[in-house]
Amino acid sequence: MKSLFIIAVWMISILFPKLVYAQADSVKVSEYFNKIKSNETSLNQFFMYMPKGGDIHNHLTGSVYAETYFKLAVEDKLWIDMHSGKLYPTRNAAVKAEVINPLQLSASMNNLSNLRRKLLELWSMRNPQAGGSVLKTSGDFFNAFDLFLAAAGSHLVELLHELKYRAACENVQYLEIMAMSPRIGPVEIDRFFGNGTYDKDNRILGKAILSNDGTLSDVLTILYKKWHASGEMRKFTKQYIHYMDSIDVNSNVADMPNAPVCYYQTYAVRNADPLKVFAQLYISFEACADASNTRFVGVNIISPEDGEQSIRFYRGHMAMFGFLKKMTPKDVKTSIHAGELTIGLVKPEELGFHIHEAVYTAMADRIGHGVDIAFEKESVSLINELKRRNIPVEINLTSNETVLGLREDSHPFPIYYRAGVPLIISTDDAGVLRTNLSEQYTLLILRYGLNYYDVKKLVRNSIVYSFAPKKAKKELLRKLNTKFRQFESKWVDNIATMREWGG
Repeated sequence: MKSLFIIAVWMISILFPKLVYAQADSVKVSEYFNKIKSNETSLNQFFMYMPKGGDIHNHLTGSVYAETYFKLAVEDKLWIDMHSGKLYPTRNAAVKAEVINPLQLSASMNNLSNLRRKLLELWSMRNPQAGGSVLKTSGDFFNAFDLFLAAAGSHLVELLHELKYRAACENVQYLEIMAMSPRIGPVEIDRFFGNGTYDKDNRILGKAILSNDGTLSDVLTILYKKWHASGEMRKFTKQYIHYMDSIDVNSNVADMPNAPVCYYQTYAVRNADPLKVFAQLYISFEACADASNTRFVGVNIISPEDGEQSIRFYRGHMAMFGFLKKMTPKDVKTSIHAGELTIGLVKPEELGFHIHEAVYTAMADRIGHGVDIAFEKESVSLINELKRRNIPVEINLTSNETVLGLREDSHPFPIYYRAGVPLIISTDDAGVLRTNLSEQYTLLILRYGLNYYDVKKLVRNSIVYSFAPKKAKKELLRKLNTKFRQFESKWVDNIATMREWGG
């Protein structure tokens, strides 16, 4: 009889997996969840408790709150342009930038509180212009980063500590952070390969991209072989890896037992010369493939997709990704910002190919944003390809609403969801956007009405599709299952308590 019972349970698990998955506590929590799906406050309360797996699309400097930058700027006695809100490391730097009457910040300033309030609004979307145009809100968002940059560069340890601490408090188990780009450009290239090399190689590469005459692969191959044979480039890569490892270790949250597991994406900045972008991507791929690397797990490309250089060289950038994917012996994972555009932000013809190029040319493992999918050529077959290849899309609701004006039916989440494309909920730039991961789940339910088991799948996706090493990923999934059992048991008690309140 016992063997028949075991066989029966096994058959039920195959035919009706949700019946096995939906254990007693889970069912009760699901029933409660269905009752609060339209109540924002109750959802906020629920999601703050709930384990959220990973936040795998977030930028370090954009995820730190403006209050922290103000504190660091005052402590460092930085100089500020009171008109624009831009920080400068020294008075000379401010004067060189033609700032009229720059002011040095100090803890003893009489009007510090008023200044703080003004800067919080300039450095974040704390009070975005109601009804502002997409162009204005997008400009305000991306301009904010340049304003507080002087307070960020020498404080990466403190910034990372803030992100780790907040994740622990918010019941987030994993962070995959876009922490910093390899700082390689004209100075380094000329120092490694001789004066004038950068300008010459940049002209050749730019011409190969724009001419579309089939020479791009040959040019990339020549550059790759030259750089790959360079001891200076290998040394630069090692130093970059060591710097990231040291920042990670020194930012650990020793006093938090639930501190998240952290790995990092390296990236190129797309609004730059094509040679600089390729050099950054080359170092990024080499860092991820290096046997001494312990923290870098993927490569990305960032900054506004509608920028002059971004638009002009977009296809070339995707070709660089595809080239390096093939040339690098190790399988280096890539998450590519693609399709972070909407109608009116660029010419209509610019909306037709960005995600397509990221998937077919760059061979992306994940897509960041992907919100212009409805405008892509052959979008139905492209969506089907995302599903077929199991390429997830990273969904950033507050970011897409604030920067691009997309929400509810103007956001493609329902299209991706109905098609069965893997989806991941993330924050993007929580500090500048004044949000957190819990709020992203609240917005998701208020707008699209998913059920509790849908939410659990999305949370699990954030670990399954992360770039964490296999051993770490397996352990994260085990811990996530344990945390959900603990959460559901605790929440059943909370439901009983709230029932006693009446109403």
